[in-house]
Amino acid sequence: MNFCHGAHCMIWGTCYMTRGPALVLLLLLFLNKPCLGCNFNYSPLSSTFEVKIAELLKYLPRDYTVSVISNLKPDAHCSDLWMIYFIRKELVRIEGLSGEKLKEQVMFVRREVEFINTECHFNVSEDCRMEKKNVTDFLNMMSLTMNFMRTNNKIKNDFSNCTRIFCEKGASVNDTTQQRKHGATFDYPKDEPTGEGHNSRDHTLPILTSIVSVLILCIVLFVTKMLCNRNTRRPEDLAERQE
Repeated sequence: MNFCHGAHCMIWGTCYMTRGPALVLLLLLFLNKPCLGCNFNYSPLSSTFEVKIAELLKYLPRDYTVSVISNLKPDAHCSDLWMIYFIRKELVRIEGLSGEKLKEQVMFVRREVEFINTECHFNVSEDCRMEKKNVTDFLNMMSLTMNFMRTNNKIKNDFSNCTRIFCEKGASVNDTTQQRKHGATFDYPKDEPTGEGHNSRDHTLPILTSIVSVLILCIVLFVTKMLCNRNTRRPEDLAERQE
């Protein structure tokens, strides 16, 4: 009985995958273990960030409002790093709206958390919502979060599993769209029948192409892994880059 059908073809008595499924497999292999980074074997937090935060407060009006994440999902390992991500994002916004003198002070503070942008690549949940806070509360929260991360060198850790930021849905969020997504049906193209009279040698070139693609992918994944292992920068290198 010939079990080679649909997504496969027969070549000299051996069943092989045709080009379409092979390319899908290559894509899945490539996306399986990306170089996520966010792994610190040193502390990227300086010992002067509190001084810079206090200095920035002198230049900001006390009633100045900023945006703060409001529904971050509690996570013992990731939540504080996620908070630093949103803090840095808001500092970038403030810096872009500031005059020359204030912009300089915001930049000094923003550089203290710039590592979150250079070392980590986040994917933020669509459920995340922001709320308005006083800038004093915002900077106090920043100081507390960074101090906590420095305690017992908590920042010196592997956060590669934290690159997906999760937020909690509020009770008022409409779930209709999400339900439609889960209830959706899709029409997939049916496999074309392949008769036994089909000349299997016609498939030789696509199969060879797929094999060469696999070999190239293996080389790319190996090089990517080597680069990932060197992804963590030393503090002095990061400081030199920021200057």
